[in-house]
Amino acid sequence: MIWVVEQCYPWGDYGGILVKGLASRESEGGPLLLHRAGPFLPPISFPTLSGIVVSDEFRHELEGPGFTGVRFVPTIKARIINLAWHKWDRTAAEPKRYPRGGEPEEYIMDKPHDARVASQMPEAWEFLPPLVPLRMERLEDPRGGYLDKFRAYPSEPHYPGLFLSRHEYGHLVVDDDTRKWFECRVGEWVRFCEVEFAATETV
Repeated sequence: MIWVVEQCYPWGDYGGILVKGLASRESEGGPLLLHRAGPFLPPISFPTLSGIVVSDEFRHELEGPGFTGVRFVPTIKARIINLAWHKWDRTAAEPKRYPRGGEPEEYIMDKPHDARVASQMPEAWEFLPPLVPLRMERLEDPRGGYLDKFRAYPSEPHYPGLFLSRHEYGHLVVDDDTRKWFECRVGEWVRFCEVEFAATETV
């Protein structure tokens, strides 16, 4: 079985922006520009808009098991603001503090870059697993919305234990063994969505 790895976070969109942050690129193929709260950096995060980011410590762990084809590219700390959200009660129904304007992005985007906090944040790397194209779709919930489950249309007989399903806005996909590895190391920051295979590829 294979699984899509997604971010796990509290407090709806407010927790999403704090855990994931935002990222952009000035040009196609350029480095990720990070906009997020610090100095705490989760070991793995999936910034809104682009990329997968890992801390320097988790990068070293990812280099250990012998995952093939993975690469790491330095990111740029474009806008890092001081907010110790990781000390808030993540089991609470709401965040300890809401942004002044009420919109989740205003935790970050209404404040200037803090170079001191950025210097205290661990080095952040864009995580680039091998690209293995796999068309997938999220399954709809008959009651409305979508399920935490995907259907895949394979074009290859076998897939590696860790890969990215497409270049832009692709999913991080793992097999059972790699899922267990991630659960042991970053289980509080990610969740796993089951992927079922369609019988045949459709055009």
